[in-house]
Amino acid sequence: MSILQNMSLKFVSRSELQDREWDNQTEKWDRPDIDRETLRRLNQRSTFEGMMRLIVHTACLAAAAWLAIYAAGYHLLLALVPYLLYVFLVGFPNGIEHEMRHRIVYSRRLNWFSDVVYFLIHVLWKAGSRNQRVSHVIHHRYTMVRDVDPEPAFPEAITVRWVRNELLRFLATVLSLGIPSFFKALWGLIHRTRGRLNPMIQAQCSARDLRFIRRESFAILLINVAALVSFVWWQRWDLIMLFILGPKVGNAIAAFWHR
Repeated sequence: MSILQNMSLKFVSRSELQDREWDNQTEKWDRPDIDRETLRRLNQRSTFEGMMRLIVHTACLAAAAWLAIYAAGYHLLLALVPYLLYVFLVGFPNGIEHEMRHRIVYSRRLNWFSDVVYFLIHVLWKAGSRNQRVSHVIHHRYTMVRDVDPEPAFPEAITVRWVRNELLRFLATVLSLGIPSFFKALWGLIHRTRGRLNPMIQAQCSARDLRFIRRESFAILLINVAALVSFVWWQRWDLIMLFILGPKVGNAIAAFWHR
């Protein structure tokens, strides 16, 4: 904590960054010191490697879920470790989601597949793929610009109190089994279904994107509500813990890791 107290981490003001924005005419941007051949090799796509990563992660998720259900058949305490492993894994498709957001892994002919994987991850997260994609475009265009970039969740200055509150918030999500976070996510989907977005996103969101976000939010909301009702009807509390609440607990763990 003493390190944090000595840090002075603040957002750069909007006025200081305005001359560093992407401008093809005046070329006012910082060009990285890297040759074109190296950049070309770094930008190469690999459908095989992407598929293998996706298959391995999905297989680990399925194995952990099956083990948790199997262990719970003997005793709930036996299911605790595999369940924690599952929520850890289900909270960490961040890298895969980010690459699908940019469509940089699979060949361009498989952009549709990237979008399918991207959508399914957001179904689990109870979020929205297009909303996040628009947000990320703004993030890259106005990185860390206060009141313009919608993605950084950091305060004006990092303090010990802020770090403590963040840790307590993550812990509360885990201990509450993600129940409040689940209903908060549904409320967010309802708002986006009605066309109410984060003001920073809405300010730069096209009419086409807004229509897509509203329809997608409704679809994700419907899928999750239908799944919850079905699981309750069948009394499959294990599936509720895995697919309804598990991703929210996993997101809290992943957020703690990434922060």
